[in-house]
Amino acid sequence: MAKCKAKTTTGKKCKNQALQGSEYCHVPSHGLNNVDQVSDDYWTRRLKDGRDPIFKNPNELWNQCVEYFEWVKRNPLKEEKVFHNNGTITRANVSKMRAMTIKGLCLWLGICEKTWSNYRKKDDFLQVITRAEDVIYSQKFEGASADLLNSNIIARDLGLKDSKELDHKSSDGSMSPKTLDDWYNPNRLVNNSENE
Repeated sequence: MAKCKAKTTTGKKCKNQALQGSEYCHVPSHGLNNVDQVSDDYWTRRLKDGRDPIFKNPNELWNQCVEYFEWVKRNPLKEEKVFHNNGTITRANVSKMRAMTIKGLCLWLGICEKTWSNYRKKDDFLQVITRAEDVIYSQKFEGASADLLNSNIIARDLGLKDSKELDHKSSDGSMSPKTLDDWYNPNRLVNNSENE
């Protein structure tokens, strides 16, 4: 295949391959700068839309996910603790469990969370995405259950909540919440003065 005949803005020859049936590459301005190629359909000469996917198959993605999981295990967070023993103060680093996150996994994979959700929409990747998310959920839940992670933060992150419904009503209705009509009712003043 022939090389593009256009010159770049610096005057160097373009290094792209020319499109089939053309002397110019997919860069719209290369063909449009030449009189014989001027047209309003430059967009039809585009070779493809967007970039190639980073992961061509689910196995590639899963292998990278496993590398992230192993990295998290091998690299716990470190907390410096101060101990007092026999009159001496000692400092030591204590390992703390590092929580796995979708954001952390996406950073590891070199993709954004939107791309992660786009992979989720592909049938062949759905099983790997679901499995990776299950591993992350399980690691956080188990870590919080064993007090290795902050249970309040993890519960919020996982969407877990302890719901309690409070009943603010009394049996005789005297403690029931008032509405605006109750407060602005002119008869309220008359009824209250009669009760006194």
